[in-house]
Amino acid sequence: MSFPYVVGLAYGRDKKFTSTKYHPLGTKGETPDGRVFYYAQAGSPALVGGTIIQSKAAEGSDAAAKTNLLPAVSGDKTAIGAGSNIPTGSASIGVVWVTAHASGEYTDGYMTVDTPAGSGMYRIVGDDATGSSNTVTVIRLHPQDTIQDTALTTASRLSFHHNPYASVIVAPTTLTNVVVGVAPVAVTAANYFWLQTYGPASVRYNDLISAVVGETLMAGVGATAGDAVGVPKSTNTESSVDAGATVSGQQLTNAAPRIGTVLDGIPADDKLLQVMLTIRA
Repeated sequence: MSFPYVVGLAYGRDKKFTSTKYHPLGTKGETPDGRVFYYAQAGSPALVGGTIIQSKAAEGSDAAAKTNLLPAVSGDKTAIGAGSNIPTGSASIGVVWVTAHASGEYTDGYMTVDTPAGSGMYRIVGDDATGSSNTVTVIRLHPQDTIQDTALTTASRLSFHHNPYASVIVAPTTLTNVVVGVAPVAVTAANYFWLQTYGPASVRYNDLISAVVGETLMAGVGATAGDAVGVPKSTNTESSVDAGATVSGQQLTNAAPRIGTVLDGIPADDKLLQVMLTIRA
């Protein structure tokens, strides 16, 4: 008997959140009418219902140095620098962190090997210990997704990445990571919930750029955090918008992510707009 990859969500389940985690982050859920959700954890501060949500802010240069592991060189390194390789079939990766490492930071996330030996992306299921400077902790891979191809050595280059649905935040006016969905309801910080990505949804609207029924909607550039706006057009060509055209003093860009199509009548500013979401099916 095979296990389903999609959780069936009864009507109303999409509006519940809990302090207890019941599914791996990124689990897909679907209501009987075809709306699609992904299991996520709210970051801080609390999420506002109807707002566009992004993955937590991308790590800066200091964090990048922490997570791009280069064995046998200065900086962060894996335990394989101690002399023994990590053979194929291994599900445990010992890591020596030079900078502080928070417990659970990479649970449900991914490990990437970007050198030929053992190359690929691996699913992480456990990251249970906090590591201070030079403290060894263990990253546990999914038992069905162990090291393939060739043993890892001190020449292997590893990177660790958090799950995109971990500690998600209301999308700021200048995005700092990928848009991952819309919060169906207000969600308390650190709680787990179903984040909508596809199908009919209610999204908070900002009239900085007017939306048009049947046309594309995008994450609000220069609007209030978490708002959706229409797509700039009129006399502006795409090249002029990309170069920095303005509406009401706000700089716009056609590079902003499209989240779906306007479904119904246009509400007043700061109200909920009906949208056919197309972020992720």
